[in-house]
Amino acid sequence: MGFFIVGHYIKEEQILPYKNLKQLTNLWSGTDRTTEIRFLRACIFYVATYGCETWTLNKTAEKFITAFELKCYRRVLRIYWTERRTNQSILQELRIENNWLLNQIITRKIKYFGHVKRHQGLEKTIMEGMMLQKRRREDQGEDKCKRCDRSSRSDCCRGRSPGAG
Repeated sequence: MGFFIVGHYIKEEQILPYKNLKQLTNLWSGTDRTTEIRFLRACIFYVATYGCETWTLNKTAEKFITAFELKCYRRVLRIYWTERRTNQSILQELRIENNWLLNQIITRKIKYFGHVKRHQGLEKTIMEGMMLQKRRREDQGEDKCKRCDRSSRSDCCRGRSPGAG
């Protein structure tokens, strides 16, 4: 499980949680909708978003995550694609905000970033992009000028050629 970079990885990662969801439909056949949604979030979405703190989210990934979320909600409601219901009608029936799973992933990414920033370690160094050595500056003063001699240094360092009037 884990690392989403491109769209086809997302499809592969979503196969296992969706199979688990199909197996658990018999388990919650007599329960109410709120219990089913809580169970879906606790068991299925938790498996599907394992390691989401390190995922790279782009538009394609967001689209697949939203599609997976709505596919699970349709499974809970026992709605098939032939019924042609809109995503908004499903979310309104369940009283769920739009892109709930994507918002949870973004929240977890932000919390992980805060955790990394508070601690000293390799992850912090990588995220900040720090180098071990200090960066040298080419022009640190008139004494470091190597292009010209002392008599014409002021002309050379200003960008003019020596001897130009």
